[in-house]
Amino acid sequence: MITPQDFVHKLETTGSRLRLVMILLALVLLAAGYNWFSYRNMATQSAMDSAQVARNLSEGKGFTTQLLRPLSLYLVKQQRFNKPGTADDLYLVKTAHPDISNPPVYPVMLAGLMKVLPFRFEIPQSPGGIWGGGDYRFRYQPDFLIALFNEAIFFLCIFLVFRLGKRLFDENVAFFSALVMLGTELFWKFSVSGLSTMLLMLLFLLLTWVLVLAEAEGREPKHGPKRPLSYAAAAGALAGLCGLTRYSFLWIILPVGVFLMLWGGGRRWLNASVAVAAFFLVVSPWVARNWMVSGLPLGTATYTLAEGPLMGKYAEHRLARAIDPKVSIPPQLVPYKLIQQLRGVISNDVPKFAGNWVAGLCLLALLMSYNNPALSRVRFFLLGALLLMILIQSLGKTQLSEDVPEVNVENLLVVLAPLVILFGVAMFYVVLDTIQLPIPELRRVIVVGFGFLLCLPMLLTFLPPRSTYPLVYPPYFPPQFQACASYTKTNELVMCDLPWAMAWYGQRQTVWLPADGYSDFFTINDSVKPVAAFFLTRQIIDGKLFSQHLNATGADKTWGELMMNIILDPPKDQGWPKEIRFGIPRGDGTRIRLPFDWWQPGWPDMLLLTTRKQPF
Repeated sequence: MITPQDFVHKLETTGSRLRLVMILLALVLLAAGYNWFSYRNMATQSAMDSAQVARNLSEGKGFTTQLLRPLSLYLVKQQRFNKPGTADDLYLVKTAHPDISNPPVYPVMLAGLMKVLPFRFEIPQSPGGIWGGGDYRFRYQPDFLIALFNEAIFFLCIFLVFRLGKRLFDENVAFFSALVMLGTELFWKFSVSGLSTMLLMLLFLLLTWVLVLAEAEGREPKHGPKRPLSYAAAAGALAGLCGLTRYSFLWIILPVGVFLMLWGGGRRWLNASVAVAAFFLVVSPWVARNWMVSGLPLGTATYTLAEGPLMGKYAEHRLARAIDPKVSIPPQLVPYKLIQQLRGVISNDVPKFAGNWVAGLCLLALLMSYNNPALSRVRFFLLGALLLMILIQSLGKTQLSEDVPEVNVENLLVVLAPLVILFGVAMFYVVLDTIQLPIPELRRVIVVGFGFLLCLPMLLTFLPPRSTYPLVYPPYFPPQFQACASYTKTNELVMCDLPWAMAWYGQRQTVWLPADGYSDFFTINDSVKPVAAFFLTRQIIDGKLFSQHLNATGADKTWGELMMNIILDPPKDQGWPKEIRFGIPRGDGTRIRLPFDWWQPGWPDMLLLTTRKQPF
């Protein structure tokens, strides 16, 4: 019988191929276990938005979107208003509306994935009917395939952390850092979220690796004068790809340029200039495209600074839902938002952005001096990137961070977390080397215990109780979105309070519930495109009765009153002409009629007003 000691000895004495197979097998088993116990379908607006843009791209429709933000409609109309031959479709809705909200790199990657793998977007109807009888253990196959894709990218990030740790520190720090990263639950949450975070993390680690090579070549030239220029160009291009994966990371070119100016070798200014030129060469085509389509360099994301929970009339998602926003950003708004949001970032986000408390050790490691010049210079790059991203994350916070507090597209610090873990683990070994231990074997016990504590949250996910349903429900249940979409044709327009979910799961052109109530509704219905269905989910239905419905203002009051009117006074006969009953109340006791003839109640889940009483 083979003992565990014999097995380990055999593993160590065999070739690297067997060790690689064993490592890959362990990763597959860990991913399978996590997906079995903790997987959930997409839960964020950004993930579904990117996915539906990628699907359009994979189907040959270009960078177009089925999620219509009223703000996007407004910007496209303003840009096309004076162009000849555009009067029939000023908003580009009747043909295909261009996406001006998402950066392009992640949708391109997902589109390639959709070309290679057999994505099945259609869901078979359950025997229980459209509104009930659904299987809540259901997994939407495209969501799951995208999660597996991001998990594969996550494993590549772990490999790069190991390589960086081995080059900058030693093999013990490299292996332990990779193990801690693998056992950090926060990274797994991002990997199954459908967000672009894992891809951005991979690009940032590649950028760091190129800067390490550039620093080494600048300090000790070995490959001639052209090699530093190639490294600088690669660093600038990778910084551009980071920015085109998430617009907030366009600012990463600043610490990259400073790093090359300080430690780029004999021709430091030339290297930094090449990096900046490569950056703009990568970014400029997309910026020019956005400018031609919307008149803004980053499309709707240009207004991120004006959005947020503290921004008054632009709080929540009101700016994106305004079809005539009249945006103006007062000068005092920027420092006000920075101060207000910086408090939360410093007190809440910074202490836990690495997923465990090894970030505290990293802060100590950044204050240390190192004999290795490469290590010292990478430390300054990381410190500069951290300070910069703290400011950018504070200024860039919007309602997306309030909707999903931790795993959201505005969490920028988590992208830097792998380097933070690397320096934190190195600091742990420095402290451990200063301790006088009575027996040498105790050192191994301390290392194992430290790793166990760091990975404990991840280990606890494999213990009961286990959630029965792999869904973020409410409000996201994919079969119900497809069931509601079945009441419309593929070329018809739907209005919804969760338009990203209807666009992704229902595969229908969906406009966001407008911000100005009935006036914006009729502007869209009469001037843009007729609305064939009006769909409210538990996002609104579960709102507070008085503060969010009866005593609300603007559009929230309009839709709240409509919903309460249908709940309290439902039609008695399904054949009733609903355009009379389904109207928006006015102050004089009359109603503004909505162009819907039929309704499908699904209380307490949703409300669907349609022009048809039977699905297609």
